Amino acid sequence: MLKYNDHFTFDQNIKDLASALAGKVRNLEDERNRIETGPNHPELKANEIATVDAKLEPLRIHALAAEKGVLFHDPRDMGGLDRDRQTWVARARERGRLVNPTNFGPSLHASEAVPLKVERGRSDSFNLGSPTMSTR
Repeated sequence: MLKYNDHFTFDQNIKDLASALAGKVRNLEDERNRIETGPNHPELKANEIATVDAKLEPLRIHALAAEKGVLFHDPRDMGGLDRDRQTWVARARERGRLVNPTNFGPSLHASEAVPLKVERGRSDSFNLGSPTMSTR
């Protein structure tokens, strides 16, 4: 993690962090593309891609948060225990710019997910009628 510079404002520090994280995301995406187009066996490719994706997905969330001027911190993450990370967390908390998985993430409405389709029964099933409840 980029070291917090107390001589700069939080806004300048978070911009520097955003650009550093964006660079790391680009490097991992390039690595992922090299693996996909490489000559390795498909199973090896799948394992290597899964390893890169495990690093890439959390890094994308951190980069997106920094780009929006806030610091993403997951308190359950063991990687956040170093001194530099704790300094970032303290500075962001002082300014009300600390977000976590419960209040920051990609919007469900902005995703291109296919809406759920509910089908009741199958073609070979029969109608059970309306559900009722009885007590004795």
